[in-house]
Amino acid sequence: MKKKLLAVKDVNTRFGKISINLEYSINFPAGLLGMPRAKNFCLTHFPDKKYDIYKLLQSIDEDELCFLIVPLSPQHFADEKSLIARSDVLSAIKSLEIVESNVQLLLVATIHHDIKARQSKVSVNLKAPIIIDTERMFGVQHVFLKEGYSLQYFLT
Repeated sequence: MKKKLLAVKDVNTRFGKISINLEYSINFPAGLLGMPRAKNFCLTHFPDKKYDIYKLLQSIDEDELCFLIVPLSPQHFADEKSLIARSDVLSAIKSLEIVESNVQLLLVATIHHDIKARQSKVSVNLKAPIIIDTERMFGVQHVFLKEGYSLQYFLT
């Protein structure tokens, strides 16, 4: 029996060296907001294990294009008082024709460095989460038109 070779690409990112498995690529037919040509990405672990709550969304085509990501587990959109209201998630996935059991929500994170205070804070974009269909491996950065979702919701 032949062993299947994995299609792996090593990339040096601003977060460190990572390996991405190209067999698990996610297609963004419309690209990401402000980057319509950036269509193919892989989700991978953050290279430093002490930051394991974060993932990286790495472009397959442009090595320098990499986003810090916070995956949302289902309890983070379980009801109307969650970070993102359940009704808003359900409405978005219905319009995208994604089955709820196949949904993975990702939040794009930003690190804010305060040089004087020698500390950093992390915020996430709740206004435009990335919605992944894990069955069909496609994604959309969905903008919620409803008021109340912050572009910079601080985690730390």
